[in-house]
Amino acid sequence: MTGNTEIFDGAATPLVKGITLIEASAGTGKTFAISMLVLRAVVELEIDIKEILVVTYTVAATEELRARIRGRLVEARNLLRAPESQADPVLKKWLMRINHKESAIRKLDLALLDVDSMGVHTIHGFCQRVLAEQVVESGHFFDTELISDTSTIRQEMIRDFWRRRLYEADERYGSLIVGRFSKPQDLYASIRDAENPLCTLLPEELSFQAPGDLLDEPLEQLKIWWDNNGMVLAEQFGTAAAEGYLNKNAATGFNGWLEQIETSFKKGRAPDPGTVKSLLEENLLGSINGRKVRGENKKRVFLSGWRLPGEVAERYLAAVDTLVLSVRLEMALYLRNELAARLHDQGLVSFDELIINLRDAIRSAAGNRLVRQVGSRFKVALIDEFQDTDAAQYEIFSQLFGQDAHHLYLIGDPKQAIYRFRGADIHSYLKARNEVNRRLTLDCNFRSHPGLVRAVNNLLKGWEIGGTEYNSVHSPESQVFGRLEDLDGERSGLIYCQLDDEFDNKGWSAGEAEKQIRTWVVNEVVRLVNTSSALTIVHEDDQGSDHARAVKPSDIGILVRTNRQAEDFFSEFSRRGIPVVLSSSKDVFQTREAADLLLVLRAVASPSDSGLLRTVLSLDWFGLSGTSFVQVCNEEDRFNGFREKFHGYHRQWAESGLLLMMNDLLESENVFLHLSRKIQAERRITNIQHLVELVQQQQGQRRLTLSQTLSWLQERLLGPTAAQEAELRLESDHEAVNVVTMHSAKGLEYEIVFCPYLFRSARSAQDTGTVKCFDPKLGRICDIGSADYDRHAQMSHQEEVDEEMRLAYVAITRARLCAYVIWADLKKSAKSPSPFMSPLGRLLFPAGECAFTRQQEHLRERGAADYCQYRLIEPDPPPQHYEVVPTNEDLLEAREYSPGRLQTNRIRTSFSGLTTLSKNYGDGYHKAGDESGSEKLSGDAVLPGGVRFGNLIHDGLEMFCFAELGNGQLNSGQLEALIRRYRYEIDAEPVRTLLYNAVSTPLIDTEKGQDSFTLAMVDHSQMVKEMEFTFHLEPFNTAELNRILAKEQTVRPLGRREIEGYLSGFVDLIFFHNGRYFIADYKTNNLGSEHGYRPEGLIQAMQEHNYGLQYWLYSLVVHRFLRNWFEDYLYDLHFGGVMYLFVRGMNPDKPGSGVFFDRPNQDSLMELDRCFGSGIE
Repeated sequence: MTGNTEIFDGAATPLVKGITLIEASAGTGKTFAISMLVLRAVVELEIDIKEILVVTYTVAATEELRARIRGRLVEARNLLRAPESQADPVLKKWLMRINHKESAIRKLDLALLDVDSMGVHTIHGFCQRVLAEQVVESGHFFDTELISDTSTIRQEMIRDFWRRRLYEADERYGSLIVGRFSKPQDLYASIRDAENPLCTLLPEELSFQAPGDLLDEPLEQLKIWWDNNGMVLAEQFGTAAAEGYLNKNAATGFNGWLEQIETSFKKGRAPDPGTVKSLLEENLLGSINGRKVRGENKKRVFLSGWRLPGEVAERYLAAVDTLVLSVRLEMALYLRNELAARLHDQGLVSFDELIINLRDAIRSAAGNRLVRQVGSRFKVALIDEFQDTDAAQYEIFSQLFGQDAHHLYLIGDPKQAIYRFRGADIHSYLKARNEVNRRLTLDCNFRSHPGLVRAVNNLLKGWEIGGTEYNSVHSPESQVFGRLEDLDGERSGLIYCQLDDEFDNKGWSAGEAEKQIRTWVVNEVVRLVNTSSALTIVHEDDQGSDHARAVKPSDIGILVRTNRQAEDFFSEFSRRGIPVVLSSSKDVFQTREAADLLLVLRAVASPSDSGLLRTVLSLDWFGLSGTSFVQVCNEEDRFNGFREKFHGYHRQWAESGLLLMMNDLLESENVFLHLSRKIQAERRITNIQHLVELVQQQQGQRRLTLSQTLSWLQERLLGPTAAQEAELRLESDHEAVNVVTMHSAKGLEYEIVFCPYLFRSARSAQDTGTVKCFDPKLGRICDIGSADYDRHAQMSHQEEVDEEMRLAYVAITRARLCAYVIWADLKKSAKSPSPFMSPLGRLLFPAGECAFTRQQEHLRERGAADYCQYRLIEPDPPPQHYEVVPTNEDLLEAREYSPGRLQTNRIRTSFSGLTTLSKNYGDGYHKAGDESGSEKLSGDAVLPGGVRFGNLIHDGLEMFCFAELGNGQLNSGQLEALIRRYRYEIDAEPVRTLLYNAVSTPLIDTEKGQDSFTLAMVDHSQMVKEMEFTFHLEPFNTAELNRILAKEQTVRPLGRREIEGYLSGFVDLIFFHNGRYFIADYKTNNLGSEHGYRPEGLIQAMQEHNYGLQYWLYSLVVHRFLRNWFEDYLYDLHFGGVMYLFVRGMNPDKPGSGVFFDRPNQDSLMELDRCFGSGIE
């Protein structure tokens, strides 16, 4: 990059081709800048809005960006039409530069017509679109489905690897792995995220081929040493223990150590590495009684005569570590290589694979053609939140749009790069920063009060945040900000708070400090929002008049680091009765309600398990007090009553599905009534309803059995996945205090912000065996045990330190009027990093640790600056009482009920929707063989009834080849899989017979003088199964439809109504045979005895379900389709007719059995055509 950083002027900065980086600090109007760039590209560069690409990182952000862009275009057009009207200064300044206003208006009018077609995508949505539209160039597969959560498939692979790798392993070596990792999940935890293909895995490979190559020699040498020295060492241990030279643990444990080694060798196993390690001199030094032998040198002299394994043990331990590393590396490579393949086999693709596929396609031999095609479609590309990118994404955008022919804008803020745990790589941003053609910055904060802006500038000045020194921002002179006031004047700005020193001057423990601060923060919030508070938020209107209002709970944001801290605050606010909401996008599957639901479903699935049922009844769902619970458990009749009810719920789940069962359980057991008396009742009830819907959705989509549903829910409860389901937001949440994690706070803003835990560092000293960091030579790496592991661990630690500072920046800059930052000194602890190493500690005390008095002096000095305050937090404050604002119940009344209903003539409906207009529809009359009836057994006593079975037969006739069905070649495994998918436990043979009859029965009774044929005789290439259509309805009155079809005995008239819009649906089968086109529709209605399937019975069923109207509509659809596609089409010559196949009554020995056949009258069909108007899509 050449040149210095320039200030971006949304109205005037030249739009030049090449790559431009715009750095947008918090509150400086990043989205505003993007909307101005789009506006100027449309008007000044005369670029079609469909040739502008905007990429961001969440679906919600795409919707917001599209709305903001549309709004900016509308504002600009209105200003061009009325230049004297009100508008923001930037738009006014831009207007002065526009010479041809009429031309600009025309361009904006056209842009607004197409704004919904503008490319505003998430990064994954953009990659998916490019790969799908450039299939040949990208090598991407058709019909791949994007899956956000691969955890279920990954868990299957982890278990597969464990079974394949360890079940058949030599016991000598397998025991070493199982000794280190007791279950598959533990092994995966040691390499978590190493399967990510977007980072380089280290070590790349190991030199040996089999465990024996690695371990045989060290193990044999260790055994030789043991045979020669084991007994002697045992005597030396015994003597030392008897004479008191060993500490208590060693004296009582050494026999177990030696016995374990002896037993292992006798059984041909490898000894436990931990036991062998305990025999090394360095470890035995700590086992010697320091009272008997003082000092390390004397202890070494004491051990000098012992028969210790020394180098033999060290070589063995090193070999074991290498073996363990090899298995971990093997699992990581297996997951990397096989996950994509398994997804591909199921027609799926993950988010990461989308990015990799597009990057690799660009790198491929056909990449230049792909770049040209995508580049020709978009002339301007705006990449939002660029600080959250990675190397692959930067490569994609720079290759596609980085040439001189395009305008590529990279918009982001490295100070807000806080998603390292998701794979975001600030080093990619910094690389781009050094390579771009031009670098711009936004330096005017439109969000925060000017005093708060100055205070934050002073706090951050001189610090490196986001890879560069912090540059101060300023406030716009023309903007009028709100302010915080009380009786003593303005209170806007930055408040430094300090927890007072412990009375014994030993310092606070981390847990106790958090508790003290949490209590104080809640008290402070109560003080701010209580009706007795003198604090107000003042805003100035356009005429310069002040308007004051009280501080509301929703004005306040509590920003914490961890979910545990958020839960603690949530509980404290709830306990005090203060409205509060967790705004951390918490996964609903990680709530208490999810665990309770799993328990309830387990009890429903196993209603005979008395212990499980007792556990469930102890939940507060069932409203039993302690006494009532004991009585229920001890009184057999009452307990059996619950058991019987759960047996009923079990049957209902199996027959009617989870949703209906749970709704019945929740209502019958008064669950919501019981929970309404609890804290956070609205939230808990909403979570239960949300969870039931989500589980039902999964059970339906995946066609899970009861046990599979429980397994899926259990896995979702084990931990968050890539596809988290956030808790639904309640209406009452809008009036509540917001408790939010700092990672989730990005993009949010509040009038008043509390940052209670910036003095805590979340960095963990625990070594998980895996480190992720940026290596200057290799890029983003994941190291699970290479020779450079320690160096990479240090680099990873520094990246965590840097990101914590960026998190602090994000937290403090969420405030509009006032921010509280809280400091506490902690006693030294090996478990908790020093607060002076925390983000706030480094900002406040760059010289390092100092005494409490010096800390206080420094904080008082900072608090004395303009728009700053200092507050001392005294320990153990009494809880402040929250004043609930009384509701005037006299004003609460129900509105008068209106018997009218909202109705429009414009509809989008289906045949089923139209049948609701049938006269007498739903009046209780009996329908012959209703498909939507209950799941009771049909008259043939072997095949079930109902919609579910009907769907099974429809799917079978759609999936299977008619010829194979007819000649008995149907694969039994496929049919049984179809039956299982619909959760039936029935014999497959009757289903096979039903399908055979459907395709083998002659469709037309030969006695009627027509040639007959079967579906099995129809050429497979001459048929279309499940043809979807959308049928445009011009305005018409159903009375006209009734008149046209009045003489049709299978058509029931519709109620009178004006209708227009669209009719959509699916035609089961259209086929071409002997020069004619036919329509077929499958019905599984049970019409009872054989008589029901005779012509008169079929006509009755057709009329009662109004299937006659359905086939007239289908006939018109197919007729219009054929007329539009074939120039020589003639209805009389080419349209064969309509067949309704009532499959239960079809018999190959009886031509036409179970088949209703008709060929609609041509004149009536043409009249119907004119009635409905245009055509199909």
